[in-house]
Amino acid sequence: MKKFLNRYITGLALAICFLGCEKMEVSDVDFDVILQTGTYKAGDSVRFSLSGNPDHISFYSGKPGNNYDAIATQVLDNKVTFSFDSRMSNAGQANQLQVLTSTNFSGTNNIDAVKAANWEDLTSKFTLPGVSTTFSPSGSADITSTIKNHQPFYIAIKYTVKPFAESGAWAKWELNNFLYKITNSKEEKTPLDLNLQTSWAAVLSANYETFRVSIGTAGIVFQGNATNVAENHEAWFVSKVTYPYTSTSYAPDKAVAIKIVPQPARTSYAAAYDTPGSYQVVFVAKNVKGNQEKELVKRLTVKIEP
Repeated sequence: MKKFLNRYITGLALAICFLGCEKMEVSDVDFDVILQTGTYKAGDSVRFSLSGNPDHISFYSGKPGNNYDAIATQVLDNKVTFSFDSRMSNAGQANQLQVLTSTNFSGTNNIDAVKAANWEDLTSKFTLPGVSTTFSPSGSADITSTIKNHQPFYIAIKYTVKPFAESGAWAKWELNNFLYKITNSKEEKTPLDLNLQTSWAAVLSANYETFRVSIGTAGIVFQGNATNVAENHEAWFVSKVTYPYTSTSYAPDKAVAIKIVPQPARTSYAAAYDTPGSYQVVFVAKNVKGNQEKELVKRLTVKIEP
């Protein structure tokens, strides 16, 4: 009798275990999605036909913030660029204008502090025009290599005048339409609007005559001394400090939950697109039991015309 009871209990335990395991088994996901035919333009709602009845359905539109390919934390390299327009109004001394950057300038706006800093000369990255009555683009230069991650960073425009007797008359230089950008594949930022007068500080050598350099709504203007032309003199316009990053981390994109247990089966879904382009749309369907799940991913391409 005892042997029989032991066998019975053992069999009952195995049966319970078997039934429990069977109960936790997750069924395969039965799900499909079809893009409803038609031409979609900016502002339209794109329509999808759904079939099957999974426990959960998540939707990714392919738009920023709702992109299936960005569901993990992203670290994107940044590119730093600087550009401006320039004009030389009269012929004069050569190589008077320089574009410089520094990561160790103290921020004290006097000539001694400016000269004490290390400045990297980036002038060769730009195209400076000859004599002209109109402004022309001087090019957009990649200056990423000159920055240190989240360290103080300055841009400067330097104008140098040599004695008239040895080098001749000075040239008048004007610069405007500054654009300082940090970009990656996700976004573009302007850390400092250098078209604002408050974004620059003028630093002059002691022998520079008053009102020979200026900054206003039309931009920066450099001219040499009117009377004291026998000595070297120089003018700097130094930007305010910025702290650019060499890379930017972005939190994972999120899905839109369009069906969860115990909601009934969905047969359709619609999403609006306001911007023309090609979008990679993803539907993720799941069946879940306990800590077990099965997943099915469906990808479609949606084209939005202007």
